[in-house]
Amino acid sequence: MKPGDEVELEVKKDIVRLVPTKTIKIPRDQDWFWTSEWQAMEREADQNILTGEYKDFDNLDALLKDLHGNG
Repeated sequence: MKPGDEVELEVKKDIVRLVPTKTIKIPRDQDWFWTSEWQAMEREADQNILTGEYKDFDNLDALLKDLHGNG
């Protein structure tokens, strides 16, 4: 083990063992990112970037105009 490794505690009678975890635990406030739905949207966004299917704006006003259909 090395500093920063996660462990679980196993308690049996009067014995406590530290057991290294084999998987990385995700903090509850970040678990939304790892849902299958969100990961599908991440893959779609990555694909759009690769194929150039996105809009780039020079400033916030241009973005807002486009969002409101005035661009």
